[in-house]
Amino acid sequence: MHVEAGENPSWDVHDLTVRAHYLALNTDPHALTFEAVVDGRPREITLAPGQLWFCPAGESFTHRVAAPASFAIVTLEPEKVLRVLGEPEERELRRAYSVDSPQLEHLVRALSAEAERGGPSGAVFVDALATALAVQMAATFAVKAAPALAARGGKLSRGALQRALELVDAELGEGLTVERMADAAGLSAAHFARAFRRSLGVARTSTSCGGASSAPGRRSRRGTPISSTSRAGWASRTRPT
Repeated sequence: MHVEAGENPSWDVHDLTVRAHYLALNTDPHALTFEAVVDGRPREITLAPGQLWFCPAGESFTHRVAAPASFAIVTLEPEKVLRVLGEPEERELRRAYSVDSPQLEHLVRALSAEAERGGPSGAVFVDALATALAVQMAATFAVKAAPALAARGGKLSRGALQRALELVDAELGEGLTVERMADAAGLSAAHFARAFRRSLGVARTSTSCGGASSAPGRRSRRGTPISSTSRAGWASRTRPT
């Protein structure tokens, strides 16, 4: 798990691939408005004070933020959430913006405060917060997976595969994104990428679609970064919001 809090004057990230579940909280007393690319199209997002946005592991995001903001970020390994999902092949996590959740807000603030103080409460306390965070993530962002994905061993249905291939044929070379293909298939980007590979018999690689790397466009932060706190069971990492 990684925790960070701070301020940023502005930032612009393009196709940032998230390796863990990524949850960001607007800790600023003012609303933050920025542009996000959703399903291949620009969209204006507003986060009121205390609101969050979430991106599942394996997906990428593009954000353009012109205004300064204060934030707190927590990333959580997928395995932690899988333990509380029940039937992971039948449920999937979806990206969400402008989320009102007092439980998630309090957990993110508690983890941020614990990290800023060097983890004085110890690993047991941090692990309890991480488990609570996983439960709330599953409750807030998990949806029923498309029947085609659950019923065919993780492969796309014939119709979904056909729609995806038709889209590739029509739009390849014109900025076609994984998100756009996933939308056509009725899946999240992360589940679509896995199902598409399985359907075509392609071995999984570490290469991300759309030219995304693990952290392109990463920017430095103002404020105090959270230092590595091994005894609390986490380390800090700078990530754009």
